[in-house]
Order: sequence, then C-alpha cells, then structure tokens
Amino acid sequence: MRSPSPPNSDTRTMIFVVAPVSVNAMYRAVGRRVIMSARGREFKKDVCAQIDGSVAMLVGAVDVSIIFSFDDGRRRDVDNFAKAILDCLKGVMFEDDSDIVSLYMIKRLWQKTNSIEVSVTRH
Repeated sequence: MRSPSPPNSDTRTMIFVVAPVSVNAMYRAVGRRVIMSARGREFKKDVCAQIDGSVAMLVGAVDVSIIFSFDDGRRRDVDNFAKAILDCLKGVMFEDDSDIVSLYMIKRLWQKTNSIEVSVTRH
C-alpha cells in the first residue's frame, strides 16, 4: 500500500493490495433482505486492515477516482466493482456515498498484482 496523502491536502489517495470484488459477490439476497456475503465480509476486512488511521476523512461533496488493476484478462464490468470498495470506505475517506458528486473509474488488465487505487478529492 502506498502512503496516504497528507491530512491537510484536499486529496486522499490509498492503494489497496486486494483482489477487487464485484457487487454481485459482495451481497446476497436472503428472502426480502440483502446482506453482505462471506466473501464480502472478507473483502471489507482486507480493505480495513490496510487502512492505518492516518487518512483524514473529507467532509462534504467529493470527487472519487478509482483504478481497478487485475492480474488477468478476464472480461469484467467495471461498474460492478465500485459499490463494494465505496461501501468499505464510507466513514473512512468520505462521510457517506451520497456525498460523491463525480465518480471516475479505470480498469487495467494483465497487471502484476490485483489492487484498487482510490483518490478522493474535495469537490
């Protein structure tokens, strides 16, 4: 994981060395309820373990950029991966996902490792 941005900056950036999980794998419908799956709980635990507390949360409207890096070339819908990481970072890098004004995503295939780079900037 790269060091996060300094707390007085208007941008927070972190890289999580973890295989991205799609929203389809993160949540399961049980009856009329939607709950986090075992795989989703493991993903959230892995992401949270890489947050060392030195990232100051941005309050208010934010712009978010996410780069998803995969170590293979399988076809994936990049939009299915955003919700999972955003749900993990809510209350950490930004207050609530309703504060996100713009969301920019990039998918990179055939990278050396699976990772997710997230940058949050004050809007």
